[in-house]
Amino acid sequence: MKLLRLLIIENDYEQVLALKELLDNTDIIPTFCKSPEDVTLIGREYEWDVVITSMVDSEGVRLVHNIKHHQPWAKVILHAEDIEKEFLKRFINYGVFAYVKKQYSYEELLAQISHAFLQVQVELQQKSIEEALVSRTAELQKLNQKMEYEISQRKIVEKELQKLSDAVNQTADGIVITNFQGKIEFVNPAFEKISGFLRHEVMGKTPSIVKSGIYDEKFYNFFWKEIHSGKVVRLSFKNRRKNGDLFDVDQTITPIKDEWGNITHFVSIWKEVGAQT
Repeated sequence: MKLLRLLIIENDYEQVLALKELLDNTDIIPTFCKSPEDVTLIGREYEWDVVITSMVDSEGVRLVHNIKHHQPWAKVILHAEDIEKEFLKRFINYGVFAYVKKQYSYEELLAQISHAFLQVQVELQQKSIEEALVSRTAELQKLNQKMEYEISQRKIVEKELQKLSDAVNQTADGIVITNFQGKIEFVNPAFEKISGFLRHEVMGKTPSIVKSGIYDEKFYNFFWKEIHSGKVVRLSFKNRRKNGDLFDVDQTITPIKDEWGNITHFVSIWKEVGAQT
């Protein structure tokens, strides 16, 4: 908790002794000064939370004005004899916390000091909460802006992905994606139309499901060796549809690599030769 500070401006030595004795039985450790000039000399003119002053003239008015200007939460208690109405009105306008006449008991003054410290604590705590709320609100606003930006970027990506999906699914050329081991993970509708095989019939199988039987193993071994080396392979050969019919296809196989340059998949584009569009 913030350390609360008490300043007492009093030039009457007997009053100083009485105030010291009053505060000896409390946890309050006051600082005493004879005048505002003494406060300035110790370099802490505006660092007080509660100020008690017996100065009730024009100089006292300036003191209160300066204190309240620099520390609006500070509480000023006037501890004096009678105050002229003109000065009292000015003190009230500047927000004096309390006025305790010297002829009253010191217990009244102590009660006002305790009340003033409590009020300062409440106001400082409220100020701290308000600052925290402002800071948190600013953080939430930034977070909201970031989320709005991320959502807008996600929509752009989703739109691009949808465009890509539409292109893949609507192109007239067959598209086959396999993993590194050659197992089929995706085919587009054009592949189904060209080969006669439905997607669920080829998933997890290899493209050998459409082998024509014309080529020997040496041909296919050379073919797989080329694409596993990372090369883009283009070739034309015959495949066999599900119904057993042969068809000619121009095929381009491209390796797909991860961020470290390792091949993870292959994408194959099939263009049926002589097919009617």
